[in-house]
Amino acid sequence: KEAQSTALSLAISQGHGPDSPHAKQAQEDARKAILESDSVGDPPLSELGREEARKAKSTLERLIATHNLPHVEEVWVSPLQRTMQTAATIFPESSSPYDSTEKCSDISTSTSSSSTIRPPIIRVKKEIEERQTGYACDTHSSFTEVRRRMTFKQFSVSSLKMHDLALDGKSGKNARSRSAPEPFIVEEKHMLRERTKKLFNLLAKTECRSICVIAHKGYLRELERGPMGKVDAEMFQNCEVRVYRLHLDGMDSSAEVEDGVIEGIDDLKGEIVIKQAEKIAESRIKNEQLLDE
Repeated sequence: KEAQSTALSLAISQGHGPDSPHAKQAQEDARKAILESDSVGDPPLSELGREEARKAKSTLERLIATHNLPHVEEVWVSPLQRTMQTAATIFPESSSPYDSTEKCSDISTSTSSSSTIRPPIIRVKKEIEERQTGYACDTHSSFTEVRRRMTFKQFSVSSLKMHDLALDGKSGKNARSRSAPEPFIVEEKHMLRERTKKLFNLLAKTECRSICVIAHKGYLRELERGPMGKVDAEMFQNCEVRVYRLHLDGMDSSAEVEDGVIEGIDDLKGEIVIKQAEKIAESRIKNEQLLDE
């Protein structure tokens, strides 16, 4: 956005109107230059992004109070730095994911009128990461790099650790055992739409019933227009908030909850699908995503 703003200012100073073809092309060229730059790897939020995240925090709190929604039990966030910083801004306090006594039911019993509310657990989920474009700006940092950041010290980053271990396993321990690296495949939109279905399996496996998902425009677009059946859904604005009540189909009534996880879900036949996705609140003034299951 900053690059596009600079390009627009330059075009205007050269005598072009803000809506002229030249100005629009200059902004698009500036956007592409940032995307394709290898020097912009996993960038942080800009100051504008931080301000939008602060507004998202206020908006989410207002929606919870206005619609008498349950407070967020867990936050699931994409592993890119900008989304994790958004999560840290909206939820400056979070519960430790390593506290064995912490259960979603401890939080879900609290309503917007409660005086004491346990902070949510923030979990980094690779399943909801940005579309795999091959650009440096869409490639997340390693587990080790993320773990060094004090901002994310309370985050559960086990999915990143497992990802790095898998990469280490593929590369081998020494030169003799190493195979040629797998070719990178750009994730097309239809592939991303298929990946969004994994979110429902994650929802089916958790005891939590109020989850905030902080992801990316492309991911959320394919999630809504695809498996959620909202074919006319508008593109998300930065940090926009939309609240859904989801009804999942494919759950086994014999599955039991143990330590906050639905046991027996892996034995189910077929995939978990959305039976109904009811939008119960939204904000078109720049704020992110809450899923209320």
